[in-house]
Amino acid sequence: MDIEFVRRYMLPPGVVLSTTLIGLILIGVVLYTKADRAQRFLEPTLAISNPRIQFSGRFAEIVEENLSPEGLRNVLVSGTSIRVRRDNLFPEDFHRGKVPLISGIGRIFHTVMEDPQMSKYIDFILVVTRFPDAKEHGANIQARKEASGIAENVLNAMFAVSPDLEAKHVVHFASASIADPYAGNIGDVVEFHIIPSERMHIDLLMKLQRYLD
Repeated sequence: MDIEFVRRYMLPPGVVLSTTLIGLILIGVVLYTKADRAQRFLEPTLAISNPRIQFSGRFAEIVEENLSPEGLRNVLVSGTSIRVRRDNLFPEDFHRGKVPLISGIGRIFHTVMEDPQMSKYIDFILVVTRFPDAKEHGANIQARKEASGIAENVLNAMFAVSPDLEAKHVVHFASASIADPYAGNIGDVVEFHIIPSERMHIDLLMKLQRYLD
């Protein structure tokens, strides 16, 4: 190949370098624009999700601090809820020196309510049992009454082993029963749910507001 022909169509080094720099700058602008858009999306998302994540994380820590390894194996923690089989709450041999699991759960919620950074976001704590939906009004009335009685008894038992919890925070506790077509026997499983207060929602909206201005 004629070297003079190649030289005729070859760009000078200065032009090549300038073109390369311009290309890099354009790529940087595109990447910055995409990163800025991602940040604009992620910041409000994190502002909304972080308080709930931190609240749930602290709740999980409190559960681990107040339950024995055996107790932890007998509960299912999901977010800010605890599920446990009723027969694990009151083991048959607890009268012979074994501390019932209900005592540990009482300590959990006492710790939660004594923590001002958590209690300010709690409206109430609901003790729930479920009963199978019989699709018949009369049958459901009886099942609901039985399930509600179990939930109330569990709540009263928790107050009995945690008297300070009842004395200081009884207004933040309630019990209920729910019809569930997938439930097993009435009241087999007991659930403890933390119901967040409006303050948490208001704080989240206030954090989100600055991204909307």
